[in-house]
Amino acid sequence: MTIAHRFTLLIPTRNRPERAFELLCYVRKQLGWKIPILVADQSDDCGARLAELLEQSALQGIGHFVDNRRGANSGRNETARRAHTDWLLLLDDDVRPAAGYLERLEEFLEANPWVDVVQCATEQREAWREYLNGDWRPSNDGRRRSCPPDWSGIQWFTSSPWAGYEALPIGLGAGNMAISREAYLNSGGFDERICGPGEDREFGLRLWWLGYRCCLCPGAVAFHLHEPLGGRREVRSRIRALFNPEPSPSWIYFHLKWFPGRPSMELIVSYVLKFAREPWKLPVKCLRLWRSVRAARKLLAAGPLYCSVPAPRASTRPHVIFR
Repeated sequence: MTIAHRFTLLIPTRNRPERAFELLCYVRKQLGWKIPILVADQSDDCGARLAELLEQSALQGIGHFVDNRRGANSGRNETARRAHTDWLLLLDDDVRPAAGYLERLEEFLEANPWVDVVQCATEQREAWREYLNGDWRPSNDGRRRSCPPDWSGIQWFTSSPWAGYEALPIGLGAGNMAISREAYLNSGGFDERICGPGEDREFGLRLWWLGYRCCLCPGAVAFHLHEPLGGRREVRSRIRALFNPEPSPSWIYFHLKWFPGRPSMELIVSYVLKFAREPWKLPVKCLRLWRSVRAARKLLAAGPLYCSVPAPRASTRPHVIFR
């Protein structure tokens, strides 16, 4: 089976039509990718600007549709439902693969047929500048970095792998990964209740819990450009931002869902202690924390929203027909 018949590229986007179009032009023209592409557009203009750019271009094989819901997870789930290839490649609209990315990924899957999910390597904007200037060298040095001092054990346990070698991870980075369509749909896909921090950690943890097998492929490298606006980064007034929930309700929901009891309580207490370092801000910070906890509990009471009912990995990999 050729690469073009094996992968479908899935891209969720919101309010970044030019950036999404740049990615589409980059993979089609500069990298020469011929794989099918599906774009779930949640922009406030109902996808009008990106549709205009695509109509003016000569790009082929791109399925651009409007997703009236909000959240990258719903966009990912909807594109996955519409895909027909054996493997799904997930990229955020501000991610740019390096040359040879798809070839390295294909080689990795050929050498590791037992893999259900592939976490690809991600470097940041500074490395992208070096790449464009021809000065870039992969930073994979074969070592695993230590846990940041301000991270909890749960953060470290569910983080995407920080290694320069093939490793079995639990945490995923949703902006740069590949997954078999069977594993995606059988595991339930992303939880659409999560819109922010914890979205990929939750999916990775669930895949591990259900027995799906994920491995890091350090040879498939992409660069995260970190766009300042669009996506979840909305422009808000300073007064409104002052009372936004902190931390994200999604992050607390993730803890309540998977680590109820003491771990979740320790997360909340850690934020109170952090706020206490600046006592003049404590009342507002505690209000923001209270709002976040309340919103997270509402999400928990509503229950997860998956694209299908999650099921454990079938050891025999039976042929499944999805309707």
